Amino acid sequence: MALILKDSDFLRKLGSHYEGSFGWEPTTEQIFRWAVYAAAHGINSALQLVAEEGLADREEIDSAFIGEVESELPQTWQDLVERIEHTEKDDDPQHDILRWAETYGALGECAICATKIVHTDSLTEVLVEHYGLEGDEADEAAEDIEHALFDSGVETGDLQDRSLCFYHGDVMRRDD
Repeated sequence: MALILKDSDFLRKLGSHYEGSFGWEPTTEQIFRWAVYAAAHGINSALQLVAEEGLADREEIDSAFIGEVESELPQTWQDLVERIEHTEKDDDPQHDILRWAETYGALGECAICATKIVHTDSLTEVLVEHYGLEGDEADEAAEDIEHALFDSGVETGDLQDRSLCFYHGDVMRRDD
């Protein structure tokens, strides 16, 4: 046990392994616990445990974040469209839309200028699903939500090349 605790390379490896699967540095207590585990079960088992815990911690954080974002969504899809289209003085629908897009994996960036691009079709699909809509109501909601997103002022990208913002897509077509 004492040899493992003195092996700074191994302790760093534990930390970097966790950071690689979770994205943040582990606490000293976690490293100590994994070192004890390594002494009892072997280095490879400890590294596997570190990776599993890192992924579980990441999933827990992501789940909590998604839950927080979903709790901030309006009660109905109609209220969502209203919130995007008719803002109050202190509202920032563009910020909200970017946050929703990032949360639901519908946010990209221009390959040239790194401007954030909201993939409205993907975001609309997730929002319609969030509201549990089906059939004609889902179609109506999807159309209204997507129009509201397009009209909100967020960058929705080039329709022919989703990896470019509208400006750079236009420039590329003009150069052809």
